[in-house]
Amino acid sequence: MDLDRLDPVLLTFADGRAAQKAKYGGELFPASAVAGLGEGVFLTFFQTDKDTGERKGIVALDLGGLT
Repeated sequence: MDLDRLDPVLLTFADGRAAQKAKYGGELFPASAVAGLGEGVFLTFFQTDKDTGERKGIVALDLGGLT
């Protein structure tokens, strides 16, 4: 993936990701970014059921080019 071609809106997390939601109707969370204090990375955060603590499935897209 060429980050220079990525829409900068997808890297804007201010105001609860309002710009992402307004333009795309959803949000982008980089899988390896830290989700919050004690939450780990977003990939792990979204794979954990908030009520039971059990793992759940999610879809991850590997856009390639990043290491």
